[in-house]
Amino acid sequence: MAFDKSALKDYVDVAERIRAWYEAYPNGRIETAVLEHSDKRVVVEAKVYRGENADEKPAGIGHSAMQIPGATPYTRGSEIENCETSAVGRALVMAGLPSKRIASDDEIKSKGGSSKSIAKAAAEIFDDAVLPPHVQKYVDEFDAATTVEQLNAIGQKINNSSADGVEIDDVSRQYLVNKFKTRRAEIAG
Repeated sequence: MAFDKSALKDYVDVAERIRAWYEAYPNGRIETAVLEHSDKRVVVEAKVYRGENADEKPAGIGHSAMQIPGATPYTRGSEIENCETSAVGRALVMAGLPSKRIASDDEIKSKGGSSKSIAKAAAEIFDDAVLPPHVQKYVDEFDAATTVEQLNAIGQKINNSSADGVEIDDVSRQYLVNKFKTRRAEIAG
């Protein structure tokens, strides 16, 4: 069976994801640990942090396991390195970096050219995604806010949304948290 190169059309390599992470969170950090290493397999855990405070919890955790020897000529002999890279990529996605549709060079150029950071262009592209109406309403309010106080009031409204009978799923809630932090940085910037 031949490898279908079109399967990679939506893939952003981990190096690009790492660059985007540090552009979005200059004080962030990425930690990895080998959880298991035997002559048959390796398991790596990666944790990514936004760097907001010293005792923060990880923004995302990813794991990867790989058989030894690696199944392809590209992984054989570098199983730990490949496994670590995969775990980091997964942790970044768990922390909110896009995973299904990735910004291509053309998409980045269409959002303002090379003068914009990849992270900002990717964020704009993914902001075009269709969101549930109650989530989109909060996104629109974040975009219209001009002060941190206004942002905090919107955040409080989101926190109280279940009391108003509006349930926000965990993925949407994390999206809104990321949007809040991004907008706060823009306003404070």
